[in-house]
Amino acid sequence: MKVRYLFIVFTFAILCLLSLQGIWLYNTYQLKLEEVKTRVNVLFIGSVNSELDLRFADLQKNIVLEPDFSDDSSDDSSELLFKFEEDIDIESNSVNVISQQSIFIQNAMAQYNMPFSITSLDSIYTAILSEENINVNFVLTYRNSSEVIDTVGDINSSDYRTIDVPIVGDSYVYADVNITAPVVFQQMFGILLISLLIFLILAVILVYQTRYILSQHLLNQLRENFTHALTHDMKTPLGTIYNVLTQLKAGSLDANPAMREKFCEIANGQVLSLQALVEKILTIAHFEQRKLTLNKKPIDLEEMTYKLIDKFMAKGGKNIEFDPYFALNGAIAYADPLYFENAVSNLIDNAIKYSESSVKICIECIANQKMIFVKVRDNGLGISAIDQGKIFERFERGVAVKNKKTSGFGLGLNYVKNVIEAHGGTIALSSKLGEGSEFVIGIPVVVTSIE
Repeated sequence: MKVRYLFIVFTFAILCLLSLQGIWLYNTYQLKLEEVKTRVNVLFIGSVNSELDLRFADLQKNIVLEPDFSDDSSDDSSELLFKFEEDIDIESNSVNVISQQSIFIQNAMAQYNMPFSITSLDSIYTAILSEENINVNFVLTYRNSSEVIDTVGDINSSDYRTIDVPIVGDSYVYADVNITAPVVFQQMFGILLISLLIFLILAVILVYQTRYILSQHLLNQLRENFTHALTHDMKTPLGTIYNVLTQLKAGSLDANPAMREKFCEIANGQVLSLQALVEKILTIAHFEQRKLTLNKKPIDLEEMTYKLIDKFMAKGGKNIEFDPYFALNGAIAYADPLYFENAVSNLIDNAIKYSESSVKICIECIANQKMIFVKVRDNGLGISAIDQGKIFERFERGVAVKNKKTSGFGLGLNYVKNVIEAHGGTIALSSKLGEGSEFVIGIPVVVTSIE
């Protein structure tokens, strides 16, 4: 229930974060759009002035003016010079976009038969927009109060119309501009990048915090499960040992040596079980602290396998059928006898524990030029595909095993995995729920007989 509430809070936090980011980006987009519109207008006016400059320069080349000697100025230049002064009022869309001087020059150009060129304006405006990295499509329209004189360009739709810039008389020119979203986003690239980084940082923090809380919850759950399992599994053997010792101390078994020997064997078996459990826990702790020391020696796998078969057959309790197979071709395993035997023993013990009243266990020891493989296959409960991904982790047990309420800590397979990896080997699992499992241990070949 707590995990579900945490998931709801996490989802809500992410949605709030996305909403805030969305609102901020929307407002930023609107501000940037207005900036682009203003810039498009300013550049359009500048383009009209640049077109006028070009015509004026051509006029200077073709006309020679008499100097005015009435002026006391020492400037003897014969060039006709005008100073452009822009008086831009974009917000009111005023006709007073270009100063009276500019309008005068426009009229002068018309008098000298150098009329306004919309084609030249198109080239200039395109170049200026490109320099400013504003990639928009536009249509230029040159008209007067009654009709369209000329147009240049072609667009499917227009998002914005610039202000009207007067040319000569009642004629004027304007641009219909298609300002698309990518154009605006291109202008706010830096803002988008910062926004993405902020979102990612906050998302990572949220994910980390959530995972931390979940891990703490999992650790608490594992601690409770481990404490319960440990108490349950140690209570029975300790009680058995206590009862045997009580009977021995009271002397009630002295008259029946066979019964006394049987009780001692039971107590001894319970002690060995507790010792194996403690050894398993200590081994895993050593792995975590990187303090495990292996004492590797040559191992006769066939002898080890039959020893384990005899051990589990002697325990009884279930109808167990073993089917050993060996194809080592002279290869000899080089491993720590205690840890490696315990690892294989764990696999056999799991096959017996997690099965029905009868079980068939196939143990195969085979080798190739590089690896020795020990396969333990059973026809037990099997492991689901979901559980297979986490079954080698500490305290993890399959759903089918939990439903069957078989005692255990979920340490066995983690122990096997750590031992085999410490030997430089691998462990693989193939299983289908309800049809059994096959574990394959592989360790490198070190010694091979030469025939």
